[in-house]
Amino acid sequence: MLLAAACGGGEEPGIERELAGQLATQSSRAAANLDAADFCGARSDVTLLQQQTIAAINSRRVPGELQEELLASINALLDTITCTPPAAGDGAADEARELADWLRDRSD
Repeated sequence: MLLAAACGGGEEPGIERELAGQLATQSSRAAANLDAADFCGARSDVTLLQQQTIAAINSRRVPGELQEELLASINALLDTITCTPPAAGDGAADEARELADWLRDRSD
């Protein structure tokens, strides 16, 4: 879904390390809750991640080149999580882990 590396030369824009770490931790928490079948907890985690990301974007802490991809990934993840158990093998926990890795990879 989100995590294809950008092609081309030059340095990619980055998210400041502290912010990327906070968002990645929140995404990892969602993955852990999904693995533990705590779907309501995972949904709460991703909802908080979405709110934190929007606040960071509004305060210009996320480079413009990363905003759409980041928020689209969070929104897609949120759309897959309900408080009822997802279908077996839906991949939401993997998506949350991939999002955490993406954030860590883009930290300054």
